[in-house]
Amino acid sequence: MTVVERKTCGVHNDSDTHTQSPVAEVALPVLYERAGNLGGKMIFGIPVGGEPAGQDGISVTFGFYVMGTLPPKEADCTQTIMYKTKGSHVVFSDTHFGMAFIAFARYFNTRAVLGKLATNFDGIVS
Repeated sequence: MTVVERKTCGVHNDSDTHTQSPVAEVALPVLYERAGNLGGKMIFGIPVGGEPAGQDGISVTFGFYVMGTLPPKEADCTQTIMYKTKGSHVVFSDTHFGMAFIAFARYFNTRAVLGKLATNFDGIVS
């Protein structure tokens, strides 16, 4: 559509009148518990000060490692799931059975930009 056609339909594309959704500057609390074989349940809490405006969901990135070794950094984690609910499940691959994991949870906004702070939690795939 051309600009003229959009305006004729009542759809204005004036980028100066729009405000981009903010990037979250807080981390959220996460409660993780084992739930069945190769799985876990996460409950996402509300951070102190309330949920930040403009956020569309929560991204959780998991990294796996052999117990007794150093956990991976967030950038080296291999499994990312994006949630739009206050609680959800995760199912791990059986190739990770017996391994430890570390996870990083961050808000993401309506533009899919991750928040500045992450909450980390860990566990064992069993």
